Amino acid sequence: MAQLKNFLRLKTSALFFVKSKYRQGKKNNNLKKSAEFINGYKVERLIRWYEKVGNSLIGERVLKGISLSDLQKLLSEPSDSPMFFTYELTTEQVKYFQQYLEQDFDTNAYDYFLECDAL
Repeated sequence: MAQLKNFLRLKTSALFFVKSKYRQGKKNNNLKKSAEFINGYKVERLIRWYEKVGNSLIGERVLKGISLSDLQKLLSEPSDSPMFFTYELTTEQVKYFQQYLEQDFDTNAYDYFLECDAL
């Protein structure tokens, strides 16, 4: 069941990746501040949380003010990794991100993921 749940999250994440790549409409100045270019792609990093029972997306917040190298260290990724994938976050990692997002997270109720969207 856990494998299926993670597979569905990856598919959902891929859908958000494609959908956000073709995002149109309102311009958001905060979005420009959170975006960065990695290997020629303009991307933004987000924390998304999903219900533990089921697979519904509950919320998302754009990460601002944290560098790729800091994310690589936090998630034990190699320094040459662009981190385009979805990463499930531990309770300790979620607590770390609270300082950047100024939001309370409930790790007992939701599963949290670091995700990357193309812009």
